[in-house]
Amino acid sequence: MRIRGTKIPSCSMCEYALLSIDETLFLCDITKETKSADDSCKKFSYDICKYTPKKKNLFGKFSKEDFEID
Repeated sequence: MRIRGTKIPSCSMCEYALLSIDETLFLCDITKETKSADDSCKKFSYDICKYTPKKKNLFGKFSKEDFEID
């Protein structure tokens, strides 16, 4: 099973990253530096609790008529 976020490490998925007050930067618990969500380092450790899956498709949202050609 492939888990999103493990192939390309980023601070937004690291267990040592804490979200800052303004919610734009991350504070590293190890280095005590602020980083952006896309940054990463050698001490990256994936935290599965920070992963949020995409919304599932709502199949009841469409009807047969939405796909008919007039």
